[in-house]
Amino acid sequence: MRKHKKISWITELQHKLDIKFGKGLYHAGFLLALFGCLSLTSCQPNSKDKIENVPSETRTTPTTERESPRTKITITNSNQKQTMNNPPNSDFPEGSCVVDAYFARKSEETKEYEKIKSSALGETVYVMVDTISLVGKEISLNIMDKDKIISEKVYEKLSFTDDKNSGDTYKEKVGNDGYAIFKITLKPSKDDKEEKKLAEWRNKIAKASDKKLKLSLKVKAEGDNITYCGKNPDGQTDGRKEDNYWLDTDAKAFIVRRKNPVIVIDPGHGDNNSKNSVFDPGAGDEKEYEKDYALIISKAIKSELDKENIKVYMTREDDINVDPKGPLNWRYESANEKKGDIFVSIHLNSGTDNSVFSVYQQGKNNEINSKDMAQEIMEKLKPLVTVPTNNIRQVKGYTRFNTLAVLNNFKGEAGILMEFGGIGSSTNQQNIKTNKDKIGKAVKDGIISYVEKNF
Repeated sequence: MRKHKKISWITELQHKLDIKFGKGLYHAGFLLALFGCLSLTSCQPNSKDKIENVPSETRTTPTTERESPRTKITITNSNQKQTMNNPPNSDFPEGSCVVDAYFARKSEETKEYEKIKSSALGETVYVMVDTISLVGKEISLNIMDKDKIISEKVYEKLSFTDDKNSGDTYKEKVGNDGYAIFKITLKPSKDDKEEKKLAEWRNKIAKASDKKLKLSLKVKAEGDNITYCGKNPDGQTDGRKEDNYWLDTDAKAFIVRRKNPVIVIDPGHGDNNSKNSVFDPGAGDEKEYEKDYALIISKAIKSELDKENIKVYMTREDDINVDPKGPLNWRYESANEKKGDIFVSIHLNSGTDNSVFSVYQQGKNNEINSKDMAQEIMEKLKPLVTVPTNNIRQVKGYTRFNTLAVLNNFKGEAGILMEFGGIGSSTNQQNIKTNKDKIGKAVKDGIISYVEKNF
């Protein structure tokens, strides 16, 4: 039991330092050195009594950007295990503590909760409330409209949808891992006019100066003498400095867009459809074809977009052309069926000039949106490919490719077709193969920059 008390004491010391000086890593070395010193003396485990770090048995521990001050240990003795989440008999005057509150998503692959800074109306998110010495206690949560984008007053409570139809106050108990976890869908609470309200909310966000809804969290824990380590910065314009209000770790509000756009990536051309004898390799020779490099770039873009919690599809993911009507129809039809908001078609030019990089923007009603997105992407691509000035061309009236039907028949908000240099250039071929991940990230960054300004 002696080493159990010493580990608890170290945890309490960590917590005291956090409260006095603010949570950070600058005193972590001191604590590690102290723990190491203790472990070399009377804390040395023997063969019958082992201490080890273990994850929670009840929930997957959330992924955060800081080290939680909670210490989780397992004491093994005679094949019996006990998990301790919080230091017992805490003697610091602040008592129990709400350490943090933030938005997260649950990874489908790892099942872990990952901290996020933004989402969109209609999406399901989680609010994580991290605590010390509050296991089993009830946590009340309010989600507030920081800048009265939807509501009538700043910091007014909003009623989102949850499984309990809670209205504007949500309640959960703290689990054995020290977290209270709230599952929230970012749309109006369930009633007969839910869809109408959702449309109204989206319109209000679209009219905001930056097209964003900014949310803050308010947390209230059951019990007395609770310490709140809220992250609202000093100098809030409405004087709101209470410790139980939370913005994110950068003291910025959680951002909600009016919607999460659906993005469709279209690798140009495609071959090997034996059913309808439609063969469309694109430009190139017997060894190197446009269709293959378009697919390489498109897969890299999708891989990067998958990391952004945004829905993204590809018109093809293999070397195939799937439409018996011809090489074009299925591309825009697929994008429209998926209700795509953004369409990016990837191609290469013929010839050996690797400096021929151009973008064709969608015309008709989406000329401004398409041009804005093209400019954002080209700016990010400049370090990787030769991007001449004034090379964004409007499709309307351009007849060489039958007015680029893939763009003019797309019904979303922005569409472009990009030509990544000449397929006949060995330098260009090597650049794409070597830097495909960097190119994919640059295009993704450009798309996200456009999305953040327009969704």
